[in-house]
Amino acid sequence: MTSPNPTRRVLAGAGAALTAAAFAVGLTAAPAQAQEQLDVQAWAEPWETSDFYVGWTEETESQQARLVVETGGAADDEILENVHIKFGLADEGTTFVTEDPACVADGATLDCNFADMHANSMYDIRFDVLPGPGVIANEQVDWLVTVEPGGYAPTEIPGSWTFLAPDDAEWDYSVNASDFEDVAAGDTVTPAIEFANTGESTIRGVIFSYWSDSSDLSVASDYSNCGIFREDEVMCAFPELTPAPGEVYELSADSPISVTLGANVPGPMTFRQGFHISPLDGWGQYYLDEVEFFDADQELVFELTDRTEIERSPQTTIVSAANPFDMTVAGQRIDGEAGADTTIPVVIENLGPADGLSRPHPGSGEGRFNIAIQLPTGVEATGFNEYGYIELDGTFCNSMEIREWTVDPALYGLERVDVMCDGPDRLRVDEEFAFDLPVTVTVAKPSTDGLVSVMESADTWDFTGFEENWGLTEADYPTIDGDLENNVAALSLNAAVPGGGNGSEQLPTTGVSLTVIGATAAAVLAAGVVVFVLLRRRKAAASW
Repeated sequence: MTSPNPTRRVLAGAGAALTAAAFAVGLTAAPAQAQEQLDVQAWAEPWETSDFYVGWTEETESQQARLVVETGGAADDEILENVHIKFGLADEGTTFVTEDPACVADGATLDCNFADMHANSMYDIRFDVLPGPGVIANEQVDWLVTVEPGGYAPTEIPGSWTFLAPDDAEWDYSVNASDFEDVAAGDTVTPAIEFANTGESTIRGVIFSYWSDSSDLSVASDYSNCGIFREDEVMCAFPELTPAPGEVYELSADSPISVTLGANVPGPMTFRQGFHISPLDGWGQYYLDEVEFFDADQELVFELTDRTEIERSPQTTIVSAANPFDMTVAGQRIDGEAGADTTIPVVIENLGPADGLSRPHPGSGEGRFNIAIQLPTGVEATGFNEYGYIELDGTFCNSMEIREWTVDPALYGLERVDVMCDGPDRLRVDEEFAFDLPVTVTVAKPSTDGLVSVMESADTWDFTGFEENWGLTEADYPTIDGDLENNVAALSLNAAVPGGGNGSEQLPTTGVSLTVIGATAAAVLAAGVVVFVLLRRRKAAASW
């Protein structure tokens, strides 16, 4: 990448340059004529604001301006019978309005006459500017001041204004990007991207941008007018592109943008890559000055179409092909006499073949692999603060009794939930996530009725209201874990772990099938938790 900006600056210091340039031009009078001239200076500028803006909104339809004319070079006591000042803007659609009694406004023209004035005077004329729909933001509009002091030759002073895009103009641009389904991990797609100017103003200059901060999607747009803005955002500049209201542009087939799925993403899972189109306003130019543009030979190109409207869907949705992960949890044995303080190792692992990735809730954005624990009889969890919360190495857990949360244990294949812990939101193939839960042995009698469960949060959601609020249903969140039977394992106290586990008499297994938990879980299955085995879940949810 190289740092120089290859695009031509459009708005550099627009407000300051507008005033300074106009003033500088005002210092230059017309060439000397046969009739004697006074020294005349003139400038026109926004009044009480730094810039003019296009658009017919409440904020921009009437903008205050001032025209200042100074005449000098005559005798101090010379009186002029009349001074005629005319100011005109080279845009017939713009309208001036003034309350100055010496002036008459007609369209984009001010015509002023001042009687019996000192030859050395200053004229400060205030008026309102209503930009016409034909004014193009970021393009110069020329103006001309003609000053005719009675008895002296007229002086013409030219200048220009630059109207800017209002801050809310970006909402006038709609973007649409195509979607893809059944895309294999590691495959690449090239979305069709189009945008439309749905507003009422024409603005010169366009910025196309997107965030590139996902480890599951990589976007390629190595074009000379694109570059990195502040690490994770890519910006592409089109300083000459001027979409008129109602026009639709599409990404050229000769300059595609490609999106590649991660090599080991699970599926079916929905991934989204958003794109943003905005007019080049003052902030946009400021941002472009920080872009490190790519060193490339080709530009990204948008082409005008003959369409007049598009759907509004500013993100490419990619649904990955089926590719399960397999989360499993290890059974554990706790040993100790009554009153002994110890820990329960909680170990979950992803057996693959895909990375374990949790889906975010469409409302809260939260998503993780939740770990629910049913403690064996004679064991109590310890270390919680008064709010029922404990922070451990890499996670935190909550006491369901202290916090008084309501969780349906059937969602996790348990008879009850004593402790709920946050697992990771991602666990790659063959990776483990582990922590030690502090507990106290209250009764040393052997027991084998403890259980530990790991579930992706999406597999436990209550989908009531999903369709109404987000247009989604349970069908949009299929179970991706390829084997739910090893998501639950036994916990025992001073006894062998049913089905095997990490204790004396350990058996060669890392988890316990729901169908072979044994006598300690028979009551659970008899009570109807077999719905979990049949993958019918999500009928109730945690209340937090």
